[in-house]
Amino acid sequence: MALNLRAVLLDLDGTLVDRDGALRAWLRRRTGLTAEIDRLLALDHADGRSLAALAIELARLRPGLATDPRALLERIRGELPGFIRPDPGVERALQRLTRAGLRLALISNGGPSQRRKLAAAGLAESLFATIAISGEIGHAKPDAAIFRACLSALAVAPEQAAMIGDSADEDIDGAAALGIATCWIARGRSYPAQRPAPMMIAPDLPGAVARLLD
Repeated sequence: MALNLRAVLLDLDGTLVDRDGALRAWLRRRTGLTAEIDRLLALDHADGRSLAALAIELARLRPGLATDPRALLERIRGELPGFIRPDPGVERALQRLTRAGLRLALISNGGPSQRRKLAAAGLAESLFATIAISGEIGHAKPDAAIFRACLSALAVAPEQAAMIGDSADEDIDGAAALGIATCWIARGRSYPAQRPAPMMIAPDLPGAVARLLD
C-alpha cells in the first residue's frame, strides 16, 4: 500500500459532495437568475465559500428572498442539502478505501447542515470511524486542533494518514503542517500559484483513491 497508510481524512464540500453544483441548482430554482450565477459562485469562492458575500449580493439582487442577508444566508444553508445528489463513484471509492483496511475520518468546516449533506449524498455516517465538524467541536480547518482530534480518534500518527480535500488553504496547508500526506481534488482547476504543492493532485475522489492505493 502506498505511503504505508492506516487512515484517510476526507473533506466534505467539493470532495465527497458537489457543493457548488448544489448551490448552482439552488440559485436557479429559488432565484430565477441565470447570467449572474457564475459571478455569484465566484464571489462565494473568493469569500472562502462561507456564503456570506454571496448572501449580501443576492439580497441586493433578490430582496424578496429573505428579510436581510443574514436570514438569507441561513436559508441557503438550511435548504442546500436538499440539492445534493448522490454520486455512486464516491461511495465506491470510499468502499475501496475501507476494503484496503484504511480507517476513514470526515473532517469538515460547517454546522449541522453538514450531516444532512452527507445523508443527502447517500453516505452513511457509519462509513467513518470519526466525524469532526467545526461547528460541533469548536475548531475549523486549517487549525491543527481539528486535524489532531481526528488523528487521536483514529489512533494514528500524522505520517500514517492522508488528507483528501479540494481547498488548498483549509485541507492541504492544514494537513501538511502536521506532516499528513495530502491529495488535492482539482475539479478542473489548476493548483494556486505560489503555494507549496500537495503531495498528489487528482481530478476527483475516485482519482485520489487510485493515486493513494495504486
